[in-house]
Amino acid sequence: MFQQPPNKKINLFINEFEKEFGTYLMPESEHKIIKQAGEVWQRFYRSSYFHTLQTVRIGDSGKTEYSDWDLHCMVYEKKINIKIAKQMKIFVNTFQAFNNVGIFLSKKSEHNGNDIHISKIKKLQFMAFMKDEIESPFVDIEIQGISNADMQELSTNVTFEELMSWAMLTYWRKKLKGTERDSHASKNYLLCPIILQSFPACKDKNEIDLYGFFEEYLKKNGYDMEVNYLKK
Repeated sequence: MFQQPPNKKINLFINEFEKEFGTYLMPESEHKIIKQAGEVWQRFYRSSYFHTLQTVRIGDSGKTEYSDWDLHCMVYEKKINIKIAKQMKIFVNTFQAFNNVGIFLSKKSEHNGNDIHISKIKKLQFMAFMKDEIESPFVDIEIQGISNADMQELSTNVTFEELMSWAMLTYWRKKLKGTERDSHASKNYLLCPIILQSFPACKDKNEIDLYGFFEEYLKKNGYDMEVNYLKK
């Protein structure tokens, strides 16, 4: 039995996306969901083609206002083509509730070997922010099963600034969330392999100066709303 997330904007996105692209999506019942040993999702929701997580786990002491919504779906590689993949990209980029949608991938040589590098990536991962939400306004959407060849074409207009901006925002958000697990992930998956590879001078900054650098960079690139939420 399906259980909808208690967020109207997330529900609307899932319902509309499934209505538009359900023909190309793998049923949620066929997804392989990987969890770490002993990990139990406290808020886990299923629809016909998506599984959705609000990243709060039983036993976490983290602040829920800094949790995000993780939406995962998978395409049938034999059914999908570049035309449909481009339509999916447009759908997410223009969804009215989302602000500053970015595709999380890199085309920079310093990230070569990382799973987000264009030479390896086989998923469309979007980051976005929902306006006027008092809890969990950040969204992470993964459409898995896109071929690397199609990703090459889909990434044509992806900028370095959107990757860095979303890496900084996600690092900052996870640190504010305050759990040991998020602190570990923010350092080992965002700060060291992504941010410091492009901005090595940040390695010597203390936490206050690091966030000051993030804030200046983010506001310069139009992420005022997201910064204001994290600084509230």
